[in-house]
Amino acid sequence: MKAIIISLLCFLALLPLRADDAPRIPNALNSLLPKIRAGMTIHGVEAVLSTAYPKMKIETSESGDDWSDIAFHLDRRFVLSIFFKDRGNGKQVILCGEPFDLRDVTAKHHVVWSLSLNAGERLKYWLTTKDIFDQAKLDGVDYRKLLRAAVAMDAKSLSAIFQYTANGPNLMGAGADDNCDILHQLLIWWGDRKFAHVLSGESLKVRSAVVNAIEYAWGFPGWKPNQFPETYQLGIHYKVPIIPYNAKSHRGP
Repeated sequence: MKAIIISLLCFLALLPLRADDAPRIPNALNSLLPKIRAGMTIHGVEAVLSTAYPKMKIETSESGDDWSDIAFHLDRRFVLSIFFKDRGNGKQVILCGEPFDLRDVTAKHHVVWSLSLNAGERLKYWLTTKDIFDQAKLDGVDYRKLLRAAVAMDAKSLSAIFQYTANGPNLMGAGADDNCDILHQLLIWWGDRKFAHVLSGESLKVRSAVVNAIEYAWGFPGWKPNQFPETYQLGIHYKVPIIPYNAKSHRGP
């Protein structure tokens, strides 16, 4: 039940705030997105979406030896793009680390939302990767141990991840990108009040590093002050222009 609630909150948090900013995700689709999970095949996703979009069309946007970028044309307005990867048994499935892209092709600039799987699944995925853990090891930090404990709601471990975010000398490149998404998912997992309570005990330098890492990982149209507001106000935000996510220019692992 906790995972379902977190998943729903994750999707709702990404909705545009005002009608003049961008159109909202259709209610029919928003109710189906939490049902799309890591490990599902293309046919499995089709079965979920076809309950609301029986005339949906499916095409392969791009593909490689072991991956496919599949576009689900829901109607004349919305296209949901999902990245699938071959797991070695001939079946291509959704990887937990990959976001979905929802495009409104009628919008002036092809508005895109980057939609995450629920935080529990994302954090489980990150525990199977290596970039962030290898980099942290160079700094004498057992990041995997800290992350496992932070997922188990250990405040000291969460604080240690905050401090490493601000002070890790080898935290850069792919590992830094991983750390940004991990912090974003930990915020969702812990909830705004508990996460902010731990973060509030850090210096302004650390607090700002953490909120800007989360800001970096936030999908279009960006982190708004009324989304996780207690955490949002704890650091100085160094705003940079946010470009809508382009599925064709991004490839997963």
